[in-house]
Amino acid sequence: MAISSLVFLAVVLGATGLFAYKASILFRLAKATKGPVWSGNRMDRLAERVETFFTNVLFQKAVLKKKKAGLMHVAIFWGFMIITIETMELFAYELFPGFSLSFIGESAYATLRLIQELFTLLVLSGVGYAFYRRLVLRPEGLGKSTDAIIILSLTSGLMLALLAMRSFHILAEPNDNNAVMFASMWISGIWQSLGVTPEVASTMAAGFRWFHHLLVLGFMVYIPSSKHLHVLTAAPNTFFRKLETPKGMRKVNLEAEDATSFGAGKISDLSWKDTLDLYACTECGRCQDACPAWNTQKPLSPKALVHDLKDSLYENKLALLSGKTDEVKPILGSKITDDVIWACTSCRACESACPVFIEQTDKIYEIRRNMVLMESRFPAELQTVFKNIENNFSPWAMSPDERDKWTEGLEVRTMAQIAASGEQVEYLFWVGCAGSFDDRSKKVSKALVSILKKSGIKFAILGKEEKCTGDPARRAGNEYLAQTLIQENVNVLNNYGVKKVVTACPHC
Repeated sequence: MAISSLVFLAVVLGATGLFAYKASILFRLAKATKGPVWSGNRMDRLAERVETFFTNVLFQKAVLKKKKAGLMHVAIFWGFMIITIETMELFAYELFPGFSLSFIGESAYATLRLIQELFTLLVLSGVGYAFYRRLVLRPEGLGKSTDAIIILSLTSGLMLALLAMRSFHILAEPNDNNAVMFASMWISGIWQSLGVTPEVASTMAAGFRWFHHLLVLGFMVYIPSSKHLHVLTAAPNTFFRKLETPKGMRKVNLEAEDATSFGAGKISDLSWKDTLDLYACTECGRCQDACPAWNTQKPLSPKALVHDLKDSLYENKLALLSGKTDEVKPILGSKITDDVIWACTSCRACESACPVFIEQTDKIYEIRRNMVLMESRFPAELQTVFKNIENNFSPWAMSPDERDKWTEGLEVRTMAQIAASGEQVEYLFWVGCAGSFDDRSKKVSKALVSILKKSGIKFAILGKEEKCTGDPARRAGNEYLAQTLIQENVNVLNNYGVKKVVTACPHC
């Protein structure tokens, strides 16, 4: 093997080793987070997972929800996919001088080179728009990122190095069939007009080939510690996504004998999937743009939250890797404050907007649970809400005896009355707290009663036996109160043998 090939091999092995070391640390950090994974088994429904992988990773469906930015990303993504073939060919050429993919056939090889030329230009176009977007348009959600500028510069450097290498190669070997590489051919004409000789062109081609190699290897080493980590993690994060889109929350086993705490007080309390979420973030800002809290000047930015959680993960790296979880610092601090956590409306708009399917809301829920259950740390206003739910079975200071007062004059029967008469009804109308007490929502309840009656549907309500579903308490972190109400309601439903429920309340 030639000395140049040995040097190249040493450089490749060194860069690969450094990349593997960095990647191993990220993998070990993910394993060190031991929290429960919301939505259970992430390997079920494999056919659907494979489908969502191809749809959203290879064909970029979620990314294309924003057309201009999406098309820019598609150009860069597919450009890298196509150009990686040429990169591998060039690597092989360094190890085995004279190697090329021309063995696939002259016509096929010419077509491949044409496609690579086209995608090189597409990537440069995408990078140009990305620079324009970041430096001129500057959308708020995107923010400022030196890291992004470095990555875009590296990307453009890779493409320009390829064009320069190809153009000098064309000039050095004019008999080679390079006409399909039209842009490189045009550039080679410029070199020729400047008096560059074939000998000098050959040297320059080799120089830019090596420059491209070093950029590729440097990029590889840089990825694990940059925002471009999503190049490696977005695909598995998409594969392991929640296939359904539940609005509810994960149930906690409050009676678990081995539980030492509930919720997430430290970064180590999150799960491996949560950590993968942090790695997968592209910092595109779509979650922030969609967030009603951020758009009403609240302190919560889903994008900043994910970034700050990742910072917390890295800051506690030594403690996590050594298994000393008692030394891991709390999540809440100077960056992630109480106000940030309580600003979330739990609408999951951020998750719907995210092109790589990060689950921001569940992390907020887990932090809230820890604050409420472990520290009794919540806004003073919630004390009143919790007290009302516990004593009045609704978030408001309304008497539970007035829960069915809205039905006066409507001839609506309760399940207790139905059971006493020996009759049966098909549906239980679950009214909910708002439908029972809020003046505007009571109009909705009455309207639904009118529809049900005119449709000839037999129904009844629970009346005074109905209680808050527990959902407000659960979303506010009070899992104990939520489960108490849930079980009481389940007992009532089971007592009447309820099979079908209709409600006008989306929360219920």
